[in-house]
Amino acid sequence: MARGGIYKSEVKQARDSLLAQGLSPSIDAIRVALGNTGSRSTIHRHMKELEAEEERGGAAGQAVSDALQHLVGQLAEQLRTEADERIAKAQTACDATVAQAQAAMAEQAKEGRSLSDQLQRIETRLRDEREAHAATQEELHQERTQSATLIERIAGLEARLQERDTHVASLESKHQQAREALEHFRQSSREQREAELRRHEHQVQSFQVELRQAQDILTSKSQDVLHLNRENARLSEQYAERDKALRELQRHHDQAVTTVKELAAVKREAETVARQWVETHTELEQLRGEFQRREAAWEAERIAWHQEREEQARHDQRLQAIEGLLASLKTAPHMAAPSAKPPSGP
Repeated sequence: MARGGIYKSEVKQARDSLLAQGLSPSIDAIRVALGNTGSRSTIHRHMKELEAEEERGGAAGQAVSDALQHLVGQLAEQLRTEADERIAKAQTACDATVAQAQAAMAEQAKEGRSLSDQLQRIETRLRDEREAHAATQEELHQERTQSATLIERIAGLEARLQERDTHVASLESKHQQAREALEHFRQSSREQREAELRRHEHQVQSFQVELRQAQDILTSKSQDVLHLNRENARLSEQYAERDKALRELQRHHDQAVTTVKELAAVKREAETVARQWVETHTELEQLRGEFQRREAAWEAERIAWHQEREEQARHDQRLQAIEGLLASLKTAPHMAAPSAKPPSGP
C-alpha cells in the first residue's frame, strides 16, 4: 500500500537514478522506482518544482533567451503530460481486461470443482450399482443351486414312485390294502411337488422384481449422463465467450500499439503494456488448454458410459436367458408327472 506522501528529494533521487541508467524519467517510472508509492499528481508537482529550480539555477550560463527557454519547457511539459495521460488510460484498460480474465478463470475453476464433485457422485453410484449387480449374480447362483437340488429331489421321488408302482403291481393281487396305502403315498407326493412348485414360482417372481429395480437404476443413471452432456454443452458456450474476450483484448492491444507508435517518447512504457498483454494472452491460452483437457475428460466419461450401457445390455440378455431356463424348470414337473405308470388292474 502507498504511504501518505513523498518528498521532493526522493523524487529527485529517483529521477537522477533513471537518467543514470539511460531510462526516461516518466511519472510511472519514478513511481515504480519509489516502490509504487506516492500519487502521480504529487510526483508531477515535485518534477515541475525541480525543473523550475534547475531552470533558475542555470539561467545565468544559458546562451538562449529566457522566453525561448520558457517556451521549450512548456512544450516539453505539455508533451509529457499528454503522454502520461495516454499511458494511464492504456494501463487502466489493460488492468480492467486482466481483472475480467482473472474473474473468468476463477469462475471456471469453481465450475471445474462442481463438475468434479458430480463425477465423484456418479462414480459412487456406479460402484454401488456394481456391488448390487454382484449381489444379484450371487443370488442367481444360489437360485440355480436350489433349482438343481429341486430337480434332483423330483427325479429321486419319481424314481422311488416308479419302483413303488412296480412293486405294488407285482403284489396287488394279494395285497389290496397295500394298494390303498400306495394311493395315499401318491397323493402326498403330488401335494409335496405342488407346494415346492408354488415356492419356486414365488422365488421367480421375487427375482423379476429385483430385475425391474435394476432396470430403473440404469434409467436413472442414463438421465445423469444426459445432464452431464448438457453441462458439457454449457462449457462449450463459455469457451466461445472466453475466445470472444480474447479477440476483444487483441483489438485493445492493437489500439495500444498504434498509440505507442504515435508517441515515440513513451516507447518503453508501451513495451510494458505489451508484456502485460502477452502475460494475459498466456493465461487465456492456459485456460483454453484447461478447457480442452476437461472436454477430453468428458469424452472419456461418455465412452465409459456407453461401455457401461453395453455391459448392462449383455447383463439383461443373460437375465432373459436365466428367466427362460427358470420357465423351463417351472414346466418340467408338469411334463414329468404323466410319465408315471398307472397301476394295473388285479
